[in-house]
Amino acid sequence: MRECSHCLHESLNTEEQCPHCGADFPVGSKEPCADSMPETASLAETTPFEPIARFANIAEAGYFHSELEGRLECDVRLNTQDHFDAPSASWWSDYVLTVPAANTQTAVAALKDLVAETDQSEFLDLGTEPPAQRMAMSDEEFAPSSRIHWTPIVLTLAAGTFVFWAAKQAQLQFRGAGDRKAHGVSLWDMMSESDQPWVQRSENGGGRREISIDPNTNMATLREDTDGDGVVDRVSQLPLSSR
Repeated sequence: MRECSHCLHESLNTEEQCPHCGADFPVGSKEPCADSMPETASLAETTPFEPIARFANIAEAGYFHSELEGRLECDVRLNTQDHFDAPSASWWSDYVLTVPAANTQTAVAALKDLVAETDQSEFLDLGTEPPAQRMAMSDEEFAPSSRIHWTPIVLTLAAGTFVFWAAKQAQLQFRGAGDRKAHGVSLWDMMSESDQPWVQRSENGGGRREISIDPNTNMATLREDTDGDGVVDRVSQLPLSSR
């Protein structure tokens, strides 16, 4: 399409005269065809990104995203993938860390180094509970409150073990009344003061994990139902730093 300079009406490029006012179009005023159009930004190459890790917990994903951004000289992106299960009418989200495809190996190595640097000296693995101490897990789950801060508290759960990231940082200590009023309820408050454990389902949908903190003993406890039969198969504990 092109516009007539006399009446400002638009007409097809094939017209020699404006069909509205009859004025002749100047020679060479036709717009170039698509084949002769110069390349634009829309045709520019886009850098492919590859996933390097997937998380079910936004705090965990946010922690690794922040750490990797400081260690890598490439763009690190945190993407959200939403899922809907029709039979149960439930929504859930995954959080995926991605980097440019050319930097995948470097990023994976940095991620492994980050995990390896975690201090596990205080980790206490209690192994499998004796049958007498096993307990059935309830079906009730508690969603994180929207008032919770993001804090550098991260649970890495794999192969029946867990690491409590940043357990010695000040962000995890009890907050005073003034701080609560100004900033709301912290993640540490929620986990240590709730009389119910935090629940996380495993990625395969079968098992589940309960995480609780006892402020009296300053101990974090992880109970795992690895096969989804409602019975605790493994218990792990981590002493937290003194307040």
